[in-house]
Amino acid sequence: MSPHVTESVIRSALDQFAIVKSVKFIPNYIGPISLPQCALVEFDSAKKVKEVIAMIKQYPFMMSGCHDP
Repeated sequence: MSPHVTESVIRSALDQFAIVKSVKFIPNYIGPISLPQCALVEFDSAKKVKEVIAMIKQYPFMMSGCHDP
């Protein structure tokens, strides 16, 4: 992920589909310490997780609004 992606950006993108309970960034141990590599997102419903994953696979641009060119 871009270093510009914040918890707020992730919540805004995914709250369209399900209630986001938490977002936890996984540190990038290969590159600069401040650059998150990915994040774990917890939703309020296991059923919604499958729907969100299917939607992201169809429309990956949903999360790429803050990517580096």
